[in-house]
Amino acid sequence: EEKLELFSKGSYEKFIDQPSPYLTRNQSINGSLGLRYYFNDHLRLSWSSELSWDDAWLDYGEHHQSLDEKEWRHTITLGASF
Repeated sequence: EEKLELFSKGSYEKFIDQPSPYLTRNQSINGSLGLRYYFNDHLRLSWSSELSWDDAWLDYGEHHQSLDEKEWRHTITLGASF
């Protein structure tokens, strides 16, 4: 039985059609990467790192304001199943 498990999931969106001439959404990335260690059939320890990033900006006349939003989350969990 394997004691270590590597896992990942994610999505990437590239926006072609824009909802407004004042708001530009370039891309959006959501993903996670992690590692699980199984102590036995019922108990496991997990670590994961997640990224959420929305790349956008607001254009109004001479003003160009970034609405870039990026967030990293790191979690450690202890899980049990029966």
